[in-house]
Amino acid sequence: MPPSTRCHTPHAGPIWTTNYAFFAKTRTGRVFAWGHPKYGGDISEVQAVMEQAGVDQVWSSDMAFVARLKNGAFVAWGDPAFGGDISEVKEELERNGVDRIWATAGAFIAQMKNKAVATWGHAGYGANISEIKSSLERGEGIRDLWSSYAAFVTILHSRDVLGWGHADFGADVSEVRIPILEGNGIQMMAATDNTFIAKLRNISIQTWGDKRAGCLIEDENTSIYLRSGNAAGVWTTGGAVFLKLHYGDVLAWGPADRGGELPESQKAVLQSEGMNGIRTVNSTTGAFAVVMKSGKLVAWGSHGSGGDTSGVQAAIDQAGGVDEIWSTAYAFLARLKNGQVVAWGSHHNGANLSSVQRALDGGIDRVWSTSGAFFVRLTNGDLVAWGAQDRGANIAAVKSGLSGFALTST
Repeated sequence: MPPSTRCHTPHAGPIWTTNYAFFAKTRTGRVFAWGHPKYGGDISEVQAVMEQAGVDQVWSSDMAFVARLKNGAFVAWGDPAFGGDISEVKEELERNGVDRIWATAGAFIAQMKNKAVATWGHAGYGANISEIKSSLERGEGIRDLWSSYAAFVTILHSRDVLGWGHADFGADVSEVRIPILEGNGIQMMAATDNTFIAKLRNISIQTWGDKRAGCLIEDENTSIYLRSGNAAGVWTTGGAVFLKLHYGDVLAWGPADRGGELPESQKAVLQSEGMNGIRTVNSTTGAFAVVMKSGKLVAWGSHGSGGDTSGVQAAIDQAGGVDEIWSTAYAFLARLKNGQVVAWGSHHNGANLSSVQRALDGGIDRVWSTSGAFFVRLTNGDLVAWGAQDRGANIAAVKSGLSGFALTST
């Protein structure tokens, strides 16, 4: 899972994912999908039109895809209730043209070129904007927008702050609207499934969302400490926060089984290499994995989601550290400095390399993942996948069509 807030900026692919399925386009214009058929793995109803017109850009929720074709048309597939049915807004999107699209787990919102907005998907996940639509479209409309699992938060060009979707997932911004405005807006934002964490331009930290989730900062001393430290980076799992301050201190909060308790021994390693010692931070739904510039790996959180590296630590030490790291929602995959590949976390969701170990050690070119499966292109051009079968691990039906596909920029 990606740290920080959900990112729905379109990219050139050639692989896109929901939580359960992969979608790919090839240089020749052919398109393929695999994984759970209900959640994006079945493109039988839209494949012909996509291949005829060509795919321009793709976005995804957790359970559905939407694509803009090169002729300006839009198609969607996946679970109709969670964004896979675009019929009610299709004509409007195509008539006005789309600038940006964002998503929660089960809803999409599009800002069109005329600054009007349209939503589709599940009302409880943010598709219902009936009470705020006029505000979203006023003037220049949306400036920045972020999402949690089931809520959207936006800052408009007018500087107003709005939230909508499910209240337990951060849709209620009533208590932070004034602090955000007085703090001159948001400089950095991240989200767990149900909590937003914002660093304002006046360097204060604001949190809001489900109080039962344990990620809100409600202690004034902690708030003052974070402000004095000036957050340099913030990352999240599904339910916990990890934050680095500019002078080098680090802290985590939230439930222990989601990565919210940073052991002192791990904290000491993170602090020992100074403020600039962290190279990358990756996360699953319940664990963090930090790669230091020295190659050292620091992980904590739920053992079942990758918080325990004891099974691979000897290999990491022998290799001299970690070169690169990837994740599903429950497992981590790492290429070590000697080229060896290791994985840890949930065996069912990507940590079991027994069927692909020899192939992976021959060299990894690119890695993509759903919540429970990895898909890898090797340096020799071959393709391998493993993990949960219903989340994209079975590529038997598409492998021959995908073999030799090229990374393209359009």
